[in-house]
Amino acid sequence: MPILSKIREIKKFLSSHKPLIEIFVYKQNLLGNLHGYKKNYPGLQFAPVLKANAYGHGLEQVLSILKSEDLPFICVDSHFELRIAGKYAPKLQALVIGFARFESIAKSDFNRTAFIISSLEQLAELSGKLRNPKRFHLKLDTGMHRQGILPEDFQQAVKSITANKNIRLQGLCSHLAEPENEAETQKQIQSWNSAVKYFRNTFSNIQYTHLSATGGLRYSQNIDANLARLGIGFYGIDSYRQTWPNLKPALEMRSLITGIKTIEAGEKVGYGLTFKAKEKMNVATVPVGYFEGLDRRLGNRGFFKLDSEFCPVVGRLSMDIATIDVSANKKAAFMSEVVVISAQSSDKNSVENLAGLCETLPYEILVHLPAHLKRTIV
Repeated sequence: MPILSKIREIKKFLSSHKPLIEIFVYKQNLLGNLHGYKKNYPGLQFAPVLKANAYGHGLEQVLSILKSEDLPFICVDSHFELRIAGKYAPKLQALVIGFARFESIAKSDFNRTAFIISSLEQLAELSGKLRNPKRFHLKLDTGMHRQGILPEDFQQAVKSITANKNIRLQGLCSHLAEPENEAETQKQIQSWNSAVKYFRNTFSNIQYTHLSATGGLRYSQNIDANLARLGIGFYGIDSYRQTWPNLKPALEMRSLITGIKTIEAGEKVGYGLTFKAKEKMNVATVPVGYFEGLDRRLGNRGFFKLDSEFCPVVGRLSMDIATIDVSANKKAAFMSEVVVISAQSSDKNSVENLAGLCETLPYEILVHLPAHLKRTIV
């Protein structure tokens, strides 16, 4: 009894604890993005991609939002993510788009799970060893040359699939290398359309064909496919700006000011003393740094939002501390809330604008947000 009582005390403490950094996930923004794509592309089904901790938004949280949605399936990357999906959204079908060991495939639930076959070697192993029926999507190499079966190996692939009746071919898939490069994309589409025709001649009951992720949706009318994998667009970001203009980012990170001080002109801030005050100024500390997923390149370049005003990051980002200039903000005070990453696309500290400052991709900003940070659905 004392042990159970102690466990209850710990759970009560954890549930009441308010962390210094918190990530908020906007449910209506996520669902609005998904439903918007469905409305604007009525000829396609959409499968949300939840790999990499749901692009940093929290796999458990996003699954709880999607669990009652009408979806063909969700995309996860690994057996680990598949198990989480089974716990938090047991009614959803799932496609494992990353490589899976044979043992994981053999133990999977046929009724709700399918796997990608990404190489001729993997297909040969499955053809020789699979003893129970499992569903698969065959990945075709249409020009990206990362994964997939090459056209010259299609005949061998058909032979391996038909040699084992337990390989149930549910779908065909591929991936566009660079949707912004129209010439290369059209070459991939041509290769894809030809490949789909080839495999349909042998496997007439293929249920899903999918080439495009978010960036390739603008080519959808030319693609022989009935489904798209919705990744970054689902989370409210589309770097290509051509698939649907009304996206709303679904993630915001907030923290607070833990101290404010005044420094004189000529004094310096942070490791390496890379920032030098030009005049007397007020600086504040915020308990976030590169351990919390912020890019070190934001030192002396980034911004945090405080009461609708943007405060520049001064000095280098530390492991768990950032310093910001609050000289112009009259409401800056001890324990004031600070928006570290904004859910407003136009803000200087939105995911897209932070990525621009760091000369990287929004994906990298999002997936580096560690899983241990508390995520709250709002």
